[in-house]
Amino acid sequence: MVCKVIIRIRRTRERAFDVTILSEYGYPFETYKNVIAYIEDSVVANIDELFIEALMVKYEKERGEVRIYVTHRKL
Repeated sequence: MVCKVIIRIRRTRERAFDVTILSEYGYPFETYKNVIAYIEDSVVANIDELFIEALMVKYEKERGEVRIYVTHRKL
């Protein structure tokens, strides 16, 4: 069974986003503030707000980045 979560990405300032991880029912698990967001190794840009279903989310605290993976890949 694969656990999917919903990710809310919202722009807070230029190149900085608030990323919230939500359950499939909309309950928040975690929020990362003023981070750079990546979806499948591509930086998120030119959006105000985005909802996406993800399979895996990695938070890199030292770099201030959240990486969101939406497909299965062997790592």
